[in-house]
Amino acid sequence: MSDNARVLVVGTTPDYVDRIRRIRPGKGLFLTDPQLRKNAAEPPPMADEEVLCPLNPEEARKAVEKHLKARRMELAGIVCFDCESLILAAELAEELDLDFPSSQAAANCRNKFRAKTLWAAAGLPTPGFCLAEGPAQAEAFMAGHNPPWVVKPVDGSGSSLVFKMDSREDWTKAVAAAESFFVRQSKDPQEAWPMLIEEIALGREYSADFLVVGCQARILRLTAKHRLTSGHFGITQAYELRDGLFSPKETAALEGLFAEAARAVGVKACICMVDFILNENGPWLLEMAPRPGGDCLPLLLRNAGGPDTMALAMDFAAKVPIHWKQKPLKPHVGMRIFAPHDGVLERLEPGGLLKDKRVLCFEPLRRIGDSIKLPPRDYDSWILANVIYRPDAGRDVALQNRDLTGLADIRIKRP
Repeated sequence: MSDNARVLVVGTTPDYVDRIRRIRPGKGLFLTDPQLRKNAAEPPPMADEEVLCPLNPEEARKAVEKHLKARRMELAGIVCFDCESLILAAELAEELDLDFPSSQAAANCRNKFRAKTLWAAAGLPTPGFCLAEGPAQAEAFMAGHNPPWVVKPVDGSGSSLVFKMDSREDWTKAVAAAESFFVRQSKDPQEAWPMLIEEIALGREYSADFLVVGCQARILRLTAKHRLTSGHFGITQAYELRDGLFSPKETAALEGLFAEAARAVGVKACICMVDFILNENGPWLLEMAPRPGGDCLPLLLRNAGGPDTMALAMDFAAKVPIHWKQKPLKPHVGMRIFAPHDGVLERLEPGGLLKDKRVLCFEPLRRIGDSIKLPPRDYDSWILANVIYRPDAGRDVALQNRDLTGLADIRIKRP
């Protein structure tokens, strides 16, 4: 990679920009939403490191090409760390002749129904599902599958607008909540449709990062997920990283499954994340995206001595050979702290957290004065901080999450 070559990092957040500049100094060219930069707490990069423009294909391409010409730079590759920017990254890669999953593959991953349809057609395990264009299809699915069910918009990522339904009456409430969310975003409520309805897959949920090249996949990160037990369905509170989650034979089988799943959606060479659930029938695929896992995972891996998936993604995009060997890992947990209610943030301090011998790191994500809104009104502002800790052996991680959350010093003025 020559001195004037850069990896184009598409549509990421200022905290990621800051981190990438530290781990791969001088290697990134950041395509950033101007509003995100305006509101950022992090210091801006040098002028030659960032392109500020609206994140649409035409304006972004022109702005990047203008920047490259003016700065006499070239692109060595392209990478994306945010689901919302994946399709833009794929379209730019096609326009700029860079290696990245195709726009069709990115769209397949972003569309939950399309991904599950492709997996089912390939004979890969995934929960039963249906696309509901309206109430009739939803009623038909619920009549043929026992509750509980899950409903979510077709497009989106993570746990946004995911609702659990224990009865058909819950369907009406879920639809109203989803449509109201789009209205609050100044969008047509009909954009909430169609919706995806799924069986709830019972079992333990996991998340992984893996490198896929052709027909081969290699797991880089494997974590157990711990759900938030109250308030909002489907929200991940913590990720547990430790050796021995799966045997070598089981890990090899998972790598084979992930390679097939990536091939089914059209991803040929990329570092991907995948969520899956393990039940009595084996692993079932839930979601996949051509990017490394986010949330508190990069911070967790850095503190646990695991692979830096952000650095690996930058290297892979730049065609730098990846030489990485799995090291033994001591158990670590990456936990997120959530706001208990709406309001204005008046205090966010670690309190007793950093006095606890288990805690390694407290990372605040919000600033004093920030407006806090809970889901389904907003799925971002209520995430207040990340905490990385070493769990006590023999104690339930879910209980330790609860105990440690209570040590943080948080004050939110109710509206």
